[in-house]
Amino acid sequence: MIKAVRLSMEMEPILGCHLILKDTQPFWESREDLDQLEFCEVINTLNVQKDLEQFLVKPIDAEIDSLIQIKIFRNLNTRDCMCIKINHVACDAGGLKDYVSLLANLYTNLVFGIELQPHRPETVDRGQNQLLKTLPSQLKDALEEKSRNFMQSAIPNWSFSSHGYHTTRTAFVFERINGELFHKLKNFSKQQGVTINDLLLTGFCLALKKEAGHPADRPMIIQVPVDLRRYLSDKKALVCNLSGAEYLKVTVKDHEEFLAVLDKVRESMRQIKANLPGLTSAFALNSLSQLDFMQAKSMIQGDMEKSVQYNVSIPLLTNMGTIPADNKKYGNLAAVDGYLVSPLMYSPGLMVGVSSFCDTMTFSVGFCEDSVEREVIEKLLRGIRLELEKVSLS
Repeated sequence: MIKAVRLSMEMEPILGCHLILKDTQPFWESREDLDQLEFCEVINTLNVQKDLEQFLVKPIDAEIDSLIQIKIFRNLNTRDCMCIKINHVACDAGGLKDYVSLLANLYTNLVFGIELQPHRPETVDRGQNQLLKTLPSQLKDALEEKSRNFMQSAIPNWSFSSHGYHTTRTAFVFERINGELFHKLKNFSKQQGVTINDLLLTGFCLALKKEAGHPADRPMIIQVPVDLRRYLSDKKALVCNLSGAEYLKVTVKDHEEFLAVLDKVRESMRQIKANLPGLTSAFALNSLSQLDFMQAKSMIQGDMEKSVQYNVSIPLLTNMGTIPADNKKYGNLAAVDGYLVSPLMYSPGLMVGVSSFCDTMTFSVGFCEDSVEREVIEKLLRGIRLELEKVSLS
């Protein structure tokens, strides 16, 4: 596995870099110490889940650490558990899925004795500019004008239950849907002409309403990430961060039924999808990147401080999609379970991540226990599941 990861750093050069922070503009620089880095380790453990979560909550310092880190947790009574962790600045969930496919292919070839000659791909822009520069000039002008108001288009007006801003005692909570319920949701989405994502967003809105008491007289705003790879015709640089964002806005009345809220979510998402989702946010972030780094950092920190001061934020639901079937084989070994984990977010922020593997859907939330009690997060995820269980019986 160590050799496969090392080869992957040659084939995806961003993973062999570290971040150089400059006051004017930060940049990625190729490392000269790749063979001295610790990026893959086998851990013998009596408690796989505990050690896995301890690994998950430890941040990757993009200036110092390897951007890709892998631990294999081994327990004599269970199957091995492999965790692949990647710095989110360099790569998003879409890029991670592509990386896992690459790693599985490299490992399998090495196991079967096929010698691989690593080759660096041609130099390709790894930022969002690789997409923006391909757009027609007339569309660019329209999106750039629209992007000037993007950040003000969704002002947070409430927050999930939290107690101040803390960065210690970080943790993860998980909830899973599998088997019969998973298939019922898929069948229900086809019958109703909606997507699984529509169902997830509806369950999220209703659970937030019940568990956090969102006021009925205000539109509920949910940030929905968008994979911008959908717009790329040339797929040369997939292991990178190409995430955009949109804002779902729905008003949820007290005691409103699932199907009524689903209709609102479906219509709102239909309008979003009809207007080049994610591109406006890409232009907004690109404009921010034109500023000096310290100036842009100061603006972002100012927004964060206001969020903490007034204890308001916009919750996120990120559906990271299905882990492809070709990620299941590592040599003679076949993965029997898997999921993606969303980034940890500090209060008053809240991000719920969702991913699917075979017949199982996994929800994950990373949070700080000094700001939010674990039981509150567990109750929220159970609430989402309960909403989805109700509709599966319809």
